[in-house]
Amino acid sequence: MSARRALVVAPWLPEFDRESGLLRVSDMVDMLVRRNWQVTFGCLYPPRNPERYVRELEQRGVETYAPLESIESIPGASDFELAILAYWYVAERFLPELREAAPAARVLVDSVDLHFLREMREKLRLDADGTPGQIDRGQAQRMVLEINNYAAADGVLTVSEKEARMVDDLTGQPGHALSLPDAEELPLSPVPQSERRGILFLGNFLHTPNRDAVSYLCEEILPHLDPTVLGDDEIWIVGTAADQHVPELVETLPYVKTVGWVPSVLPYLHKARLSIVPLRYGAGTKRKLIQALMAGTPTVTTSVGAEGLHLRDGSEVLIADDPAEFAAAIERLLHRPRLWRRLARRGRKHVMGLHGRVTVDAQFDRVLEEALRRPARPMPVRPADDGFAREPEYAELVERVRELVESEVPRDAQVLVATRGDDGFLAFDGRLGWHFPRDADGRYAGHYPADSEAAIEHLEDLREEGATHLVLPETAFWWLDFYDGLREHLAGVYRVVHSDEHAIVYDLTTRRAVLAELHTANGNGHTEPEPAPPVTPELVQSLQPSVLPAATRYRDASEGLRVLVLGVYLADKPNTAEHVAATLARAGGVDVRQRWIALGEGPANGELRSVTAFTVTEPTPKYALLNRLLADENLADYDYVITTDDDIVLPAGFLELFLGVQARLGFQLAQPARTANSHVDLPIVIQQRGVLARLTLFVEIGPLVSFGRDIFDLVFPFDETNAMGWGFENVWSQLLSERGLAQGIVDAVPIDHSIRKPLAHYRWTDADADRARYLAQHPHLPNDACFRVLDIVGVDQ
Repeated sequence: MSARRALVVAPWLPEFDRESGLLRVSDMVDMLVRRNWQVTFGCLYPPRNPERYVRELEQRGVETYAPLESIESIPGASDFELAILAYWYVAERFLPELREAAPAARVLVDSVDLHFLREMREKLRLDADGTPGQIDRGQAQRMVLEINNYAAADGVLTVSEKEARMVDDLTGQPGHALSLPDAEELPLSPVPQSERRGILFLGNFLHTPNRDAVSYLCEEILPHLDPTVLGDDEIWIVGTAADQHVPELVETLPYVKTVGWVPSVLPYLHKARLSIVPLRYGAGTKRKLIQALMAGTPTVTTSVGAEGLHLRDGSEVLIADDPAEFAAAIERLLHRPRLWRRLARRGRKHVMGLHGRVTVDAQFDRVLEEALRRPARPMPVRPADDGFAREPEYAELVERVRELVESEVPRDAQVLVATRGDDGFLAFDGRLGWHFPRDADGRYAGHYPADSEAAIEHLEDLREEGATHLVLPETAFWWLDFYDGLREHLAGVYRVVHSDEHAIVYDLTTRRAVLAELHTANGNGHTEPEPAPPVTPELVQSLQPSVLPAATRYRDASEGLRVLVLGVYLADKPNTAEHVAATLARAGGVDVRQRWIALGEGPANGELRSVTAFTVTEPTPKYALLNRLLADENLADYDYVITTDDDIVLPAGFLELFLGVQARLGFQLAQPARTANSHVDLPIVIQQRGVLARLTLFVEIGPLVSFGRDIFDLVFPFDETNAMGWGFENVWSQLLSERGLAQGIVDAVPIDHSIRKPLAHYRWTDADADRARYLAQHPHLPNDACFRVLDIVGVDQ
């Protein structure tokens, strides 16, 4: 008997460690897979980090389309029995196609939260002087679209009974909406109350209610709080994009610290004395509150923050909607230990009963049974509109791009815009707008170029037809990552007339002047490919990451350490090996011996020449080369062995600072965190602002790793049957855990890894196949166990 087929579609890939709504999507995929459904996943927008999250889905056996161009593009789409469309605007895009391609499928729209409710609360709330706000026509139109899509579906999933009943009332269909709470299963904090410090505010700060909540906290609540309280318990603001949207608000508040995104919030929840949810508007239920209570961290929240969770003021949480009362509630929790313990105990018990995975799993069974019992509906006749769903932020972007073009681009220009088919981007005054890419009839092409060469050819064809400018809105910035050749072509040939976080505008009329300088000596009118830029001292300096001042207190712990550094550099490719070798050679107080291998033809320079052991001209796996270097050394002479790649940038004083932290914290296996602009496949390695280091169960194999003498016998020599080393991390984690040894990531001394794109000189599929074979033969911890932060050390600016 073949498995039943289900389709799940969301705006983005399920980035379960970055956003609550996407974690909810990931959970639903998992629940379907566990019930032996054959799941297909698609996302509306091109992914921001395709490799990691697509791989996560495929490892679960989920067929993935990123992005999903159409329902018809999925083989056997008519076989779907169930479809879950996360967010109403995803339903707006795909519900009509689903009704046509799979008329028997039951279609559920997961609201995640009611967008119209959140928008209205934002606009209608009173200003500081008591003046009520007003809803504009655009918001009313979006509300109509949202409710129409709820009514057209076979059912609507909501996060609470409150919102389910609201959908039922608005659609006039009792029982149409089905409540499915968010699932969580966090352990109770092991940290005693007396040892817990700090006030925690968690949130995704790409979400406007959270940004407003920070403003409310800093400008209205904190002035009512006794400053001596914050001397003992600083406020930590943790979450996606906090480092982008929060710093200006807190720059004059030394007791408020911005940490930014972290791979796991658990260490922060376990160490904090209390959490706060100062939301003034929003909708749905708040996962940050569920997580805090489940971890046993008492919380002060507003009524908006608590809604949908059946929480009672003074019983499971403290609720305050006035800024002075909110501040007073914080002080009560900090100064009254019996109240703290009561809320911690009751809060956890309450949310475990409503949101524990066993409870939600059982509710999902009921939702599935009810959804499959209902007959599939026909597609209603839709009211006339422009046919393109818009989120509030998206609608603002469309308007911003139109205003930008009209201010920066001459009248009578012919403007290409990467629109993904939305004509709204092209409604310019006095200028002609064209879709990019577009078909021979001038309509949106409906697909993307196959590669950079095709993208460049299409751009140049349209320029020949009269296009004068190219606009990439922020929704199309992914083009510059995905199409490397196009990015280089644009940078080398055309002038940028405007660039900010919302859009980039290229002037295509400057091409001939630029080409005159780039023509080759043969005068045949063709251009030669631009060589890769040399790695100059100026380039290195421009990439130089900063070092957290707190790390300097650990420098003395590196005094007298004996270190062996082993590296391989691509001699005929752009690299920073000379910079790495010179920086490590200048380490103060550390006895450093460096041995490098040159791979390929090309001379070494400066410090690198003197430490190059030999040159290899034939392609040879990295770990086989490192083993040749190890074979010549007596490892008993060293305290640490470091392996390094040739495309990183080190901060000044790197080695003594990094080793000082590693030695003081007792990490036998360690690596420096990577700066946010680095090439990163596994987000756990991204630097956490304000954190000295993290105790983890994971240290990646590169680009720089430090091994303590207590594990030399565990890791050396490297297993050469695994050419690229993928999977070593999982085995190392198992071996260190068995010996009770610590490993971790040092955030205080980050490195930059943006010089050369990964996978440039080997095949991902080959390395991944090697990993699978290797792990099948060695005891190891699985990824979901490895990607854990066990503790944070030294939260300090």
